[in-house]
Amino acid sequence: MKKHLIFLSILAVSISACKKDDPEIVNDPEPEEVIVEGYAKTILIEPTVSVSCGACPIAHHNLDVIEDSLSDVFHMSHYIHGPLHHDYTDHFINKINKTVYTPVAHIQRKDEGEGTVYYMVDRLEEMLEGERLSDAPIGLTGETSSDGTMLNVEIELSAIDKFSNASFRLQVFVVEKVVTGQGSGYDQRNYGDNDPDHPYYGQGEYIVGFEHTNVIRHVLSDYDGDMVDLDGTSGMWSQSIDLSELSESLEAYSIIAFITDEDDSVTPVINSMLFEAQP
Repeated sequence: MKKHLIFLSILAVSISACKKDDPEIVNDPEPEEVIVEGYAKTILIEPTVSVSCGACPIAHHNLDVIEDSLSDVFHMSHYIHGPLHHDYTDHFINKINKTVYTPVAHIQRKDEGEGTVYYMVDRLEEMLEGERLSDAPIGLTGETSSDGTMLNVEIELSAIDKFSNASFRLQVFVVEKVVTGQGSGYDQRNYGDNDPDHPYYGQGEYIVGFEHTNVIRHVLSDYDGDMVDLDGTSGMWSQSIDLSELSESLEAYSIIAFITDEDDSVTPVINSMLFEAQP
């Protein structure tokens, strides 16, 4: 009996010694604050085209394909001459310091030291890959309103950090989404009429009723852009246009805005945006 009691005592001590400590309760660490280094960047493509350019339809087609697959990419068309031409295009060609051919395109007006660089339209998607990887230091938001007489355009600029000794310019355009017409200046020459592999095969040497897109109609800012001072980390721009200057209803138009750095000679595009013209 005594031996049995001694055994039970030893067993109790042994169990007590082997007992695991209560698990320590560790609180999940506070989630780290996500520091945003920039704003989502929208990419502006500016093709130079002409209705007399038989290779331009394939350029329009390639742009359509890109924009259908990439929501952060859009274009603004520069027509070299004719009724679709706007005087701003002459200013643009002079500003970028390049001999302009059709059809070529500029992405964010990139400067490689000898003027703005352009790309053949079959390389646009390739060139966009690198551009889309980076953020923009300035964000843009915009809206329109109308009192039945004027279209009011308001654009807000925002920055994460304060800029020192930086000057920015904002350029704002009214573009017509789709323009069709018949006859000289509208019918689009087409090199692909006899090519079964061409997207415009069999549509004529000149395509009647061709859809010309994002055609510049009005420039609401100075041609070189309006100076924008960021008050701390934000700024505001506004302008109006008389509705009588628009030949179509508001639904036919979009607003394109982009910001450039005044300190650069060729002024590459820092960020851009496209939004609807709405009452």
